[in-house]
Amino acid sequence: MRNDMHQYLDKDGSGTGSTCVSATAGADRLASATAWLKANNLKGFLGEFNGPANSLCISAVKSLLCHMQQNGGVWLGALWWAAGRWWPAGALGVIEPPNGEAISQVLPQALKPFL
Repeated sequence: MRNDMHQYLDKDGSGTGSTCVSATAGADRLASATAWLKANNLKGFLGEFNGPANSLCISAVKSLLCHMQQNGGVWLGALWWAAGRWWPAGALGVIEPPNGEAISQVLPQALKPFL
């Protein structure tokens, strides 16, 4: 059985905020899900995740991806939210070229090292 989960790294976990609570928010927020998956001999897939393009949130994204990498027997992969030409300019976390909010910082600093 595969379990699809979503995790946004902004302060309230909605994916609409511009701040994160800590540099380790990504790993911290996945810890209990990882423990649950392991305890139940299940696999997880992070179907949506994102964080705002600032240094604290970029660190949180890195911590999330490091946690997933360290628990690769549990996590099958992840998809960044969001992309698409229909997103308005300045929408948080958008990775749509050429001007998506996440293109210039999040992609090179936090995502590419894990591709």
